Amino acid sequence: RIRSPKVKNNTSLEEQVENVLVGSLEALGKPSKIIDVARHAYDNYEGELRPYQWQYDLRWSASKSDKVVSIKVGRNSLWALKIWEE
Repeated sequence: RIRSPKVKNNTSLEEQVENVLVGSLEALGKPSKIIDVARHAYDNYEGELRPYQWQYDLRWSASKSDKVVSIKVGRNSLWALKIWEE
């Protein structure tokens, strides 16, 4: 199991879930189907996720995060990291 260096015990649940979400998207390296992000998160960060509620937590985090964007492509929804331009 891969541990994210950003996930620490003193962070809030929301921060932990967002770190798992962002870590999964970074590892996948491209906009990805929600199911693929969830699979990666579960396979690699199971210890940081709440049993029976982790899928809801990931979706909630994606909707609230300023680091993730949801993209609709045909019938599929993808999650991707936002690219910031300054």
